[in-house]
Amino acid sequence: MRTLRILKLIHNVGSATSNTSEYIIEQKTFWGWREVKRTELSSTRISFKTYEEAESYMFDKYTGHGMMTVSGNVYYYEPYTYLPM
Repeated sequence: MRTLRILKLIHNVGSATSNTSEYIIEQKTFWGWREVKRTELSSTRISFKTYEEAESYMFDKYTGHGMMTVSGNVYYYEPYTYLPM
């Protein structure tokens, strides 16, 4: 089972007029929650302007033929398994 969640990060909170926000995806590991990053030459943050963009990216990249259960901002994905006949 794969466990993922979407978090909203708000920057410049003290400034009422210039605060900005972004959404990131985290994956549950044995050691706790770890941010999903793009790893090419160096790891860089994958962020999105809207919750819907983050959710769409997560579905495209980290899920396939299976069942997703959603509880708040936490997504539990269980891939289907097929037994030979």
